[in-house]
Amino acid sequence: MKIVIFFDDTKTFQIYNLPKIIDGNYWVTYKDEDGNERNFLNVYANDDQWVYEDDHKQIVILPFRYYKVRESFFYTIPLYDESLKLYSVQGLDTVSFGKNKGDIRADCFGEATVTLNKKGSNWLIQCDK
Repeated sequence: MKIVIFFDDTKTFQIYNLPKIIDGNYWVTYKDEDGNERNFLNVYANDDQWVYEDDHKQIVILPFRYYKVRESFFYTIPLYDESLKLYSVQGLDTVSFGKNKGDIRADCFGEATVTLNKKGSNWLIQCDK
């Protein structure tokens, strides 16, 4: 779900994307006038719904609704960015993605195969066409 935050004091807005699968605990953040990241709203999953707390009351976040938070408000839109995929590579030092070959089948790279190699705490990307 997209959360569009409107800041009354600066007359600006920012967009935050919640995952499609309702699970976890997230801080919706924004950047202040000095570029510092600030917490705006804590959203978490409860009984298969996104919720937040206001005055110690749990409020369910529904699509196409406005919610007032402090001196600002946010609007919700039931749209999701499905272009990002999450794959678990825990315990592996190398993982490859490809349309016709690789550990994970993915056609988003065309005919290329993309390999991620772990070196220490970093991941290196190699693309083979």
